[in-house]
Amino acid sequence: MLSQTDEGRRYIGAYSTHSAEIAGLMLGNPELYDQGMATLDLFVPGLQALVDRQGDTATITAEQVKEAQAFLNSLSAAGSPGLQKTIANERARRPLDQVAGMTFAKAWAYLGGYTLTWFPPLSVTESHSARVGSTIPVQFTLTDFEGNFAADDFVTLQLVDPDGNVVAGPVGLAPTPSTGIVIQGHKYH
Repeated sequence: MLSQTDEGRRYIGAYSTHSAEIAGLMLGNPELYDQGMATLDLFVPGLQALVDRQGDTATITAEQVKEAQAFLNSLSAAGSPGLQKTIANERARRPLDQVAGMTFAKAWAYLGGYTLTWFPPLSVTESHSARVGSTIPVQFTLTDFEGNFAADDFVTLQLVDPDGNVVAGPVGLAPTPSTGIVIQGHKYH
């Protein structure tokens, strides 16, 4: 399921980056291992329901979220600065306390990312040609799983050529459009 969305692929990449460290931390610390396995066990029935396309029948409890938060705290305390930063960034992007009371299906939509909509002159179906040094008037919006505008401080934009090579970027949020991306009127410019 993760590989079917950009956000899911980002989670896979983060896991790949840190999986060896996480395994080493857990294997070297029986208490952390037990805590991690107990936390995972709390989520297995709901995750199985989600995989079986029955995610709307299982609800995430406040206790599950509490245990997940506690495990992340323990893992972060034992981890490298890189792992600590990844955990902190993910918790800031998608606070887990928000999923308490959601079904697994709704939580998957929440954690799974945003819907991207481009505004003219750019689109997902047509390419846009520009001269070197010219300004490309980029406008897009991101909406969450409920269709609400999503202001995300971690948004970045890259310019790629037709062969997929990065030409410019990543460009992040900035105070002015001449230095980066700004948010105005529920659009990124």
